[in-house]
Amino acid sequence: MKYDYIAIVIENGRFMLLLEELIMDSDGDMLIGSGIVAGFDDEKNFAVVLDYTDYETGYNRKTWAVVEKEDALAMADYLKVRLTSLPQEIFERFGDSSDIAVPSEVEAVFKEILDFIIACGVRYRLKKD
Repeated sequence: MKYDYIAIVIENGRFMLLLEELIMDSDGDMLIGSGIVAGFDDEKNFAVVLDYTDYETGYNRKTWAVVEKEDALAMADYLKVRLTSLPQEIFERFGDSSDIAVPSEVEAVFKEILDFIIACGVRYRLKKD
């Protein structure tokens, strides 16, 4: 399947990447939440996003690891998967759908994913919202 465009979708005030895959989420009963998603941004770059929220104060921060589209293609070639399969590939390697992790565990997995991207021979840039 070929995609002619990739866009960020805003759903109920929340960003959503195209082909977004939830990699890991912390326990929803905690006062602080953290989660990781992977997908493609509106510029066709592969992105892994760490979302951190303090529900008591309303503080929210997102840390984006953005792999430019050319590097994402090289990463997909290295992993021998289709470009559009990168989010699923990250889930298969790092995913945890138990929703019982604490935020520090989620952040540790995010760092592991960043190390994995580097190990694939490509670069990423970090940006924070």
